[in-house]
Amino acid sequence: MVLERSDQDTLSLARHRPVSLLVRMVGYRGKEIAQRFELPGTGLGLVIPARLAFINLQTTGANPVRDRITRIGVLEAEGDRVSTWSTLVNPQRPIPALIQRLNGIRNEAIADAPTFAQVAAELADRLHGRPFVAHHARFNYGFVKVTTQGDHAEAQARRG
Repeated sequence: MVLERSDQDTLSLARHRPVSLLVRMVGYRGKEIAQRFELPGTGLGLVIPARLAFINLQTTGANPVRDRITRIGVLEAEGDRVSTWSTLVNPQRPIPALIQRLNGIRNEAIADAPTFAQVAAELADRLHGRPFVAHHARFNYGFVKVTTQGDHAEAQARRG
């Protein structure tokens, strides 16, 4: 879920007037579906979709253009069913020492892990048609979007 304001600001505004929140839906390779939810001024009547995907990423740094994903975790919720999926991802470059200390993922751990290209289809299937919910949504969404578009562009270039 991507909020344009902080959660506290949103809750404060909701007491005074209706607030619209933009929720980004993730589809297949750049086909994003946007959906709006309203928070009425009388309370937090946020309508939660029946299918959600909570995502968490670990990366080699903070720049989605320069850095790469090293771990993906997805919690899928549909009604009363919950499932999880996670994988290490080989970023095809060394993980900086500072990042290794921060997230505990070592170069040795990802040496035999699949690349993003090898897990992209499964990730897309898990996220398709579900709101993209994350603690740092802009960060996570930025990495998934840039990485997915990059893999798509590389695949198109190889096909000619």
